[in-house]
Amino acid sequence: MILYPLEFFYKLCFIISRWLRRLKTLNHRFSFSIISVGNLTVGGTGKSVFVAFLARVLGEQESAIVLRGYKGTNEQKASSIIVSDGVTLLQNAKTAGDEAIMHAQSLKSVVVVGKNRARSCLLLEKLFGSKIRYALLDDAYQNYAVRKDLEILLVDARAPFDNGHCLPAGRLREKDYTRADSIILTHADLVDAYELKKLHALFFPTPVFNGAHAFDGLWLSNVIRVDTQALGVKRFLLSAGVGSIGGVRATAGQGGVHIALEHNFANHHAYNSADITTLYDIVKVQKLDGIVITAKDWVKIEPLLGFVKREQAPTFFVMRVVFEFLSEQEYDKFLLSVHKTLKVHLPHKKESGCSSCLCVIFLLCYAHFLWGFI
Repeated sequence: MILYPLEFFYKLCFIISRWLRRLKTLNHRFSFSIISVGNLTVGGTGKSVFVAFLARVLGEQESAIVLRGYKGTNEQKASSIIVSDGVTLLQNAKTAGDEAIMHAQSLKSVVVVGKNRARSCLLLEKLFGSKIRYALLDDAYQNYAVRKDLEILLVDARAPFDNGHCLPAGRLREKDYTRADSIILTHADLVDAYELKKLHALFFPTPVFNGAHAFDGLWLSNVIRVDTQALGVKRFLLSAGVGSIGGVRATAGQGGVHIALEHNFANHHAYNSADITTLYDIVKVQKLDGIVITAKDWVKIEPLLGFVKREQAPTFFVMRVVFEFLSEQEYDKFLLSVHKTLKVHLPHKKESGCSSCLCVIFLLCYAHFLWGFI
């Protein structure tokens, strides 16, 4: 494949970049625990759903969510901004990104965005340090801006390493799962017991837990809950700008929603009024009963509805999704491991510097050691 040679250069750049970023890690000891949630691949494992689950479990008002603000205009700036103080929504999707607004609308948690996680955590400590116990870093497995107290890695049980290749030949950012304190197998309900057992053995001795994305209701315009049992044979268009529309389709099926057609957009798609008209035309031509979208898509679509002619505005149904463990026992074990890890965590020690010569030697040895993981 033509992209395989480029994979070599990606691996080399990744190793060097990771080493340099570790040298810049902020050693400040925050007044709250830093919990990272990330993955090995580019999108599609359900980080946002799991972060929301974690915030609810640990306590929404005691948890803050820290994101990059992907594809929001603030992502291009050096500053970090407060998206929500836990009560009031202070930004929009254009500025802060879709995931940040989704969290701000559904949780009573402080939400912060900024490309520099250290600045975001310092801002969080300055403004809310007395009330926050946990800072949840969304998509931070490859981020070294701050030292983490707990590293949670999400892996899609259906394709844990995708095609086995890193970018650009595959969807992997890296293969090193050994830094994780816990591994969550998402979509584990779609994999047989034998495959799950193999994955648990592969990741041993790291604790592994089985989870799934569960249907949590269909909401007309994200306001009125719909009785899905009363939908009968109504047919819907599924439209989503997510990493894995297959997972969204499977979840809709769990809820008894009949998906007749799909119209997939790129992940974090920036919607415009023309997209709304396109969706309307599909619904009209195919004689469908409405459009099912995700909460992440809704935060960007809703502001556009005022710019679309009423007769061209299709009926949107927002499907809400939650994370859950496959058993109560796994849920209890996971919480126990989280609290145990945070309880025994020791203050960070400041690392000493090194000469340029030693840096080069260390880098070469480190790259040789990690090559098999990347």
